[in-house]
Amino acid sequence: MGDITNHIVWSELTHNYGDASDIPDLLRACADPDPETACDALDDLSNKLYHQGGWVCSAASAALPLLADLACDRAVHHRHEVVNLIGSVAREAVTVSGRFVDRGWLPALEATRPRLLPLLDDSDVLVRREATLLVADGIRHRESVTALRRRWAVETDHVTQADLLLALGTACAWTSDETLRAELTALLTDDDLQLRLAAVHALAKSDPTVAAHQVETLIRAVLNPDAALWRDSAWIGGTPATIVHATGALLAADPVAATAFAIGAARDDDPQRRTAALGHAQQVLAQWRTATDGLLPLLTRSLDDDTPEVRYRAAALLACLGSDAADHADELVARTTDSALRDTRVQTTVGDAAVWALARQNHPACLPGLVERLSGDRLGFSTTRSYFGRDILMLAQPAICEVLIPLRRHADVLLGPLAARQDLARTCVK
Repeated sequence: MGDITNHIVWSELTHNYGDASDIPDLLRACADPDPETACDALDDLSNKLYHQGGWVCSAASAALPLLADLACDRAVHHRHEVVNLIGSVAREAVTVSGRFVDRGWLPALEATRPRLLPLLDDSDVLVRREATLLVADGIRHRESVTALRRRWAVETDHVTQADLLLALGTACAWTSDETLRAELTALLTDDDLQLRLAAVHALAKSDPTVAAHQVETLIRAVLNPDAALWRDSAWIGGTPATIVHATGALLAADPVAATAFAIGAARDDDPQRRTAALGHAQQVLAQWRTATDGLLPLLTRSLDDDTPEVRYRAAALLACLGSDAADHADELVARTTDSALRDTRVQTTVGDAAVWALARQNHPACLPGLVERLSGDRLGFSTTRSYFGRDILMLAQPAICEVLIPLRRHADVLLGPLAARQDLARTCVK
């Protein structure tokens, strides 16, 4: 990197935590031959130059050429993380209002672009994947499209091929390139299911209606064993469930298509992806109550799933539906004694959700379970109210007061156990 202190007065620049005088030492440490030292320095540097975004600081503009040095130096550890940092800042610069972008950023990016575009051809596949994000969404220039197309023509790594299609779809959204759109559209009939899935994601970036016409392809692709490749994608990443969430999100505006995808994806052999399918069903139900008829059979079938988390979610979603799920009370009654914990972190059982669902229906079969929980050591419900937005995939037991207050006609059964727990009684009275 050379001497990085000669021409930059770092003390006059700022980052997320103030004075940028500490940036030179962090940049040097990122090039340290010890991988742990380099990793720690890069984590600190990322926090100071990017953190959670929202602006592009003056220190980021000054550091960009030096970050490019690190990214291009094959002796540097964690180069793909360096590219990720550059990409995060570059994408923020085109997302936030111009008044939050340091005036030195665009000149620095323009000067550095000739060194960043070749990262698409790097020998390290992790660098190439991160470079697709950086180039497609952070360097919005005609040369970026050319570089992405050129790499697509020669790329052989399956994951990177999928990432390149997502990158081309992003570029298509800001270039309005009809030829590029036609090339992506042609891939909707490709023999490779994952590339077809990638093409749908790519096209949906500029046309949200595309996905609704490709539901069968989307289901087949996420059920296919090759869907495991998305865990290594720079664009999607995450767990086996992430690709289900990301794909389902493409259908948010179409309740029929979204319901069909939830039902189809729930056939997956992978329990994480079945759980994700119910997470998608949760979003469908939260946004489109008209879809409940299509999802009710899925939820009732899922009550018998091998995986406790799937059974819990099915019962909890039936609870959310209240009287709309009244025809399935018998199936819920059978689950009230299911003592399986939904997972190791949350001390909530499948039976807790089933009792809640029956209480929402004002069904007397909820009473034994509620009395048991009120009288025992484990309540199975929260003691405080929680609120979650529709876009949050959180599903948790409600506050006990929310469960009990509508059950006034069963006061003769519930009042004694409730009074014995004066702390809960005060909560419910409030």
